[in-house]
Amino acid sequence: MAQHHIPLSQRSAAQLRAQAEQYRRMAATARMADTEISLLKLAIRFDALADRREAEAGDNGPQPG
Repeated sequence: MAQHHIPLSQRSAAQLRAQAEQYRRMAATARMADTEISLLKLAIRFDALADRREAEAGDNGPQPG
């Protein structure tokens, strides 16, 4: 089954967090320390992007009047 690639710019915060969690699970089973570290770095980056996405969504909400 072919997977459809969704650009990061089009992923929701929830999708980004799910991907971060997947990287954390992969890191937990990594056999090499450098692989574990790299996967954890990816997880941190995806969480940071999700944080920004959520902040942007909050900025676009209704403004108090």
